[in-house]
Amino acid sequence: MPTNYYALYSIVFTMGFVIVFDGVHQKNRIVRLFRSIKFFSSEEVNQLQAIWVACQDS
Repeated sequence: MPTNYYALYSIVFTMGFVIVFDGVHQKNRIVRLFRSIKFFSSEEVNQLQAIWVACQDS
């Protein structure tokens, strides 16, 4: 295998990692936002998270 493909594989792997990391980060961001507001109970946060995930799947 020619060595010039290693740089391409590295770039593709890095881009894939960033996309996956960003997706996980966005899902957890809304949970941290609601938990930082003290007038939501943990049950309400779980319900809001379920609604948020359902909206993202559509």
